[in-house]
Amino acid sequence: MDDCRIISYGPRHLSSFDISDEAVGTTSQLLEKKGFISDVSVEKMAAEKLSYPDNSFDVIFGFSILHHLDLDLDLDLDLDLDLDLDLDLDLDLDLDLDLDLDLDLDLDLDVAMAELYRVLKPGGLAIFPEPLESNPVIKIYRYFTPQYRTPDEEPINIKQFDQRASRFSSFRYDSYYLASLISFVFIYLPKLLWLYNPTLSILGGLDKVIFKIFPFSKKYAWYSVFRMVK
Repeated sequence: MDDCRIISYGPRHLSSFDISDEAVGTTSQLLEKKGFISDVSVEKMAAEKLSYPDNSFDVIFGFSILHHLDLDLDLDLDLDLDLDLDLDLDLDLDLDLDLDLDLDLDLDLDVAMAELYRVLKPGGLAIFPEPLESNPVIKIYRYFTPQYRTPDEEPINIKQFDQRASRFSSFRYDSYYLASLISFVFIYLPKLLWLYNPTLSILGGLDKVIFKIFPFSKKYAWYSVFRMVK
């Protein structure tokens, strides 16, 4: 769907990729149905290992991609190995190993950011709408609704991401959904669903005022749009 909308802006060439075979197939079918398949190359690849040449793109866009790549995995492995070795030296060795490995991995997003920088042209723009992790209400919601997310999701910590984006010549973000989060309650109340759009519009305007007067509040929004220039 996003590919079809982007085509309407008239890019000279459009490339799209996903790590999922299913997503690549669905995207290709949609583009063919819309008559755009000849205008777009759709490939399967990982964001951490892009096959594109250096300095390939003027603009890179991804919706809610980066927070799936922030692998902050606290891996606790208990290995109990009982090895009975009978060596030619007439030595019968009974070795019992109990290994407790605690590994803290945070690699994927850093690799993907390096790849993003590599394939972007000098002066090129990268745009990524991403969820943030600081809002306490959203944290509670996420805790009680794990069925709506995949295990690899890790909402973005804006301070940490700012450090990761330091290789770019500029990084800024615009936030959305702070006070306007209230409007989403009506989605779960069918009889009051008609209140969703007007409430979202009014409170969305209030969000803009809040962010302008209190810039620090931007990190407590639900979503932000990241803009990075190489």
